[in-house]
Amino acid sequence: MKLLKHTLITVFIFTCGFLCGAYRQDIMRMTRTLFRPTVTVLMSTYNRGTIVSPAIESILNQSFTDFEFIIIDDGSTDHTADVIQSYADKDNRIIFLKNETNKGLIYSLNRGLDKARGTYIARMDDDDLSLPWRLSRQVAVMDAHPELIVLGAYITGDKTHVDPPQTPPLFENPDRVEIQSYANSALAHPTIIIRRDFLNKHGIRYKSDNLYAEDVGLYADVLNAGGKISQLTEPLLRLGVVKNLKRPNKYYDIQFQTFIKIQQEKLKPLLTLPKELAGPSLNKKDRCRFWFMMRDANKNKNVVNQKALEQLITERCPSSMFLENSLLTKHPYWEDFLIRENEKRLIRFSSQDAATIINETPDTLTLKWDNYGIETFKKDKNNLVFTNKK
Repeated sequence: MKLLKHTLITVFIFTCGFLCGAYRQDIMRMTRTLFRPTVTVLMSTYNRGTIVSPAIESILNQSFTDFEFIIIDDGSTDHTADVIQSYADKDNRIIFLKNETNKGLIYSLNRGLDKARGTYIARMDDDDLSLPWRLSRQVAVMDAHPELIVLGAYITGDKTHVDPPQTPPLFENPDRVEIQSYANSALAHPTIIIRRDFLNKHGIRYKSDNLYAEDVGLYADVLNAGGKISQLTEPLLRLGVVKNLKRPNKYYDIQFQTFIKIQQEKLKPLLTLPKELAGPSLNKKDRCRFWFMMRDANKNKNVVNQKALEQLITERCPSSMFLENSLLTKHPYWEDFLIRENEKRLIRFSSQDAATIINETPDTLTLKWDNYGIETFKKDKNNLVFTNKK
């Protein structure tokens, strides 16, 4: 019945388009009112006239077609607006909004959220590419799991080949993703899809004081309102496919401080985090220390799912007994703990690899791996840094 209704309305619209050309734009506006799209794709851009086309086309070429595409030009001074308008003229799913001056990403995204009509809102960035099946995979999971409020996905590099998926989509345990959100952003912002009604019901928008970490603040607000966040265990986005887009160091300094502010607010019911463990860029060893502290503080408070937290620690971290004597090792292909089995043997925590110490000085450690050969590492306190392979 719904399909028949849409078909009849579509025939009427196209007939009027040909017979009443002078009123075609008015008719298209009526169409948008009649059809409430399943998804609103939301993207803001600024001075990206030379690079924004691939991002736009990656959305327009989605296998899932029931969407509107809100694109905000944030006061560009180049020809970005002309590029967007050229696409809007050809595809009536595009809603083109323009800020008269540069207002910033947070303002622009909130403007888009207020304009959105979709059941779900999917974020997109102007220098990334969504894989053709992205929306269909995310919508399928959101339709089947109403408890999920925000759903992200893995990301892939610009040159990595990704085959179309042949199996149903799977997503991570939301309790586990919530725990991870205390130590990093948890979800890549341009991969997420969100339930619009939940945001509106709880008055959730991007906050102006969460500069350059607005996504982290949004996830925190969703969790505080009782929502669940997760991500698909497959890549759906090619991240940063446009090269040489450098940001000033000040950007990352502000982002780091904003993250710490949000992190401290989230951790208030649990613990006060030592300064050296604050921030999103912890190495594996410090991240394990962070989770050990969370585990101990959460035992009697149950702020997060204790079972999920302990399972995460079991999979990712050595026991506290081994942690003090383990060596965090940075290798060109991996980062892991090396645990001393005895004076001459080391084992990797996250794999079956083991090595024999064939030479050790105060500054270096030379290992012969059972399966790979000889490698030398430089010592830095309890850390090992790969130097060469013999």
